[in-house]
Amino acid sequence: MFKKLVFTFVLVTFTFILQGCMPVTKPFTPVKVEADKALVYIYRPEAFIARGVIWVVDINGMTYSDYFVNNGYIPMKLDPGTANIELKEYSISRGTYDSLTLNNIEAGKTYYVKAIAKPFSFHKLKLMDNKTGAQEVSKTVYFVKQ
Repeated sequence: MFKKLVFTFVLVTFTFILQGCMPVTKPFTPVKVEADKALVYIYRPEAFIARGVIWVVDINGMTYSDYFVNNGYIPMKLDPGTANIELKEYSISRGTYDSLTLNNIEAGKTYYVKAIAKPFSFHKLKLMDNKTGAQEVSKTVYFVKQ
């Protein structure tokens, strides 16, 4: 009886610990484009390659998100002009996987940037056309960092 009680206690405790580590997700929700900003969705489609790797997204030298995971998206409202987007590894060294410069982004417009995982850490950022980007990003989820 005592062993059963201890086992149950350990099992319940372990379950609560794991729940605290699990990220909360929200289904894709379109963001309204503001008249004086450009909206950029960076998304990472479901992929087997680099599935467990967390990436960092830097824009113009500043970290915009440090929780960019598989099957996730990040909506960003940016000032018109140029945006240099860098995809980096989530580590102390934060080496750059790839970068993409968006020139002449316009206020009131939406842009879609796809982060593509490739074998051997050869990841790629790609500007997508609006139709394909909107379709693909709608299949991803927003990860809320706890």
